[in-house]
Amino acid sequence: MIKKELHSLKWSALYQILTSAVSYITLIILARKFEPNYYGVLIFGFNLVEFLKILSDPGITLYNISVFSHIREKKRFISQTLSIRIVLSAISFCLFLTALFFYKTSIEIKVVMLIFSLSLFPNIFDSRWIFQGSLKMNLSFFSKTVFRLLFLALVILAVLKNSPYYYIPYLFFLASFMGFLTSFPLILRYYGNFNLNFKPTKKTFVFLKATTPIGLIQFLTASNSVITIFLIGYLLKSYDVGQYGAAYKYSLFVSGILSIILNSLLPIISKSKLDTDAYEKYSEFYLNILILIIFSTSIPVIFYTGIIYRLIYGANYSLSSPLASVLTLANLIYAYVHFIGYHLISKHKQSKYTRVLFIGFVLNLFFLIVLIPGYGINGAGISMLISSVASLIASLYYYRKYISDSIKKQTKPLLSVMLSLVITFAIYLRYDNFRGLLISLILSFLANVILIYISGRNGRK
Repeated sequence: MIKKELHSLKWSALYQILTSAVSYITLIILARKFEPNYYGVLIFGFNLVEFLKILSDPGITLYNISVFSHIREKKRFISQTLSIRIVLSAISFCLFLTALFFYKTSIEIKVVMLIFSLSLFPNIFDSRWIFQGSLKMNLSFFSKTVFRLLFLALVILAVLKNSPYYYIPYLFFLASFMGFLTSFPLILRYYGNFNLNFKPTKKTFVFLKATTPIGLIQFLTASNSVITIFLIGYLLKSYDVGQYGAAYKYSLFVSGILSIILNSLLPIISKSKLDTDAYEKYSEFYLNILILIIFSTSIPVIFYTGIIYRLIYGANYSLSSPLASVLTLANLIYAYVHFIGYHLISKHKQSKYTRVLFIGFVLNLFFLIVLIPGYGINGAGISMLISSVASLIASLYYYRKYISDSIKKQTKPLLSVMLSLVITFAIYLRYDNFRGLLISLILSFLANVILIYISGRNGRK
């Protein structure tokens, strides 16, 4: 069983790295092609699609990943899920159309947002929950990978042809439609034909009730970036949205790898009946990955943000370079918060994880409203940092109460960050260039390998 799970983890990591990397490269190309004003409109549009996806999928995908392997009548379950997703997507789209009609902006922007919103519907057929739930990770990200690669290819073609920014939402919809529909042949091959039934039943409402807690977690997890961009777009200008969007995406270059770890962890801990020893091994395994991939690299990235940022985005986005450092630190903290949260989910303490995220959401919303009018996008960065620290404190409290009261596990990430901080600061004083960045990354990684080795030996004793 463990060999099969690790094999699935390999495929999951590979596909998610590929899709994440392609997504970041696409956004960088768009940022370098268009000025912050137009890039801000595109970021707002991408953000709109993510928001509509949350409304149309209130925890269904994550819930289905955790239960799909236990479902006996899988064909009927797939039909029920797709029917519910179609209805919820239609409702979300109608709500959006109503809001768009009353929103005061130019006709051009309204048309752009309308085309972006159409990309909600192809996402209904994203088959990740089907294949992840059955631990077929080599198939779970196929359609998403096709979509991302198609969109990248279309964006490159648009840039070469010097197309205006308002062509991008059309290309986004085309790539979504062609990409996600490629999952149909795979579903039919493994589970056969299925019929859609839009008549609600008692089971439908029971299903939605079961997904609601996870849906709330899903909304709160994505709410900080979604709400922030919406508020910046409402209170400031598209130029500011573009600057913030570039900084936020940069901050996810390192901490975004967290999704690879967590999305791989969820189906494994949900499918397996792990005893205490096995659970501890999985927990330690993922914590070590978290340390090596995120904690050992984020500190050098934060210190050398100015150099990396100018290389990626060019001079037009230099204004938001300090903001990128703050957001990277905030997302580094949230990375550990979500790691603890997935442990709480595995212990059936979803409500505690929800409280943690709700605290961060409320604080972020409050400080966004207070700080953005006076400090602009930098105020949004400060707000995110405050909310991440508060969420960390709350999550550590629940971790100690329900998961483990081991001081070693709670201090291990802190020791990792301190190691990386001391090493990077010492190198930065001597080399404020790419050489310093490379040296810091290598030495920080090696130091954390030693930390993991020493802590592992002490744990075995």
